[in-house]
Amino acid sequence: MSRTRPDLENKLAKKWLSSNAIREGLLTSLILTLRDGGAPGDVDTWVDRAAQEAFKRHQADEEYAPPETLRVVLAEIEQALGVPQLAAELLARHRATCEELLAKADRQSGYR
Repeated sequence: MSRTRPDLENKLAKKWLSSNAIREGLLTSLILTLRDGGAPGDVDTWVDRAAQEAFKRHQADEEYAPPETLRVVLAEIEQALGVPQLAAELLARHRATCEELLAKADRQSGYR
């Protein structure tokens, strides 16, 4: 799966997104933010593992999680990876991107 800035911008340009597309956009924003903040190593793997654990703890379906669940899981992942300690500008950009993605939830996409 593509987790690049152009991929994220493509998602942000759409009117509606499925839960799966929102989840991927949130994780992409998180990965890009951590990289911009200077996180060393394989950031993609860290984020993926933290996401899998968080979804499992919440017994949430990664493919069809409603926006409210995505919000809770994202906050948990951010805490686990130290995102709140990043520079205020990076954090603000990430949070604004996430809110924009969550606002694009297609309410007819079969949330569980």
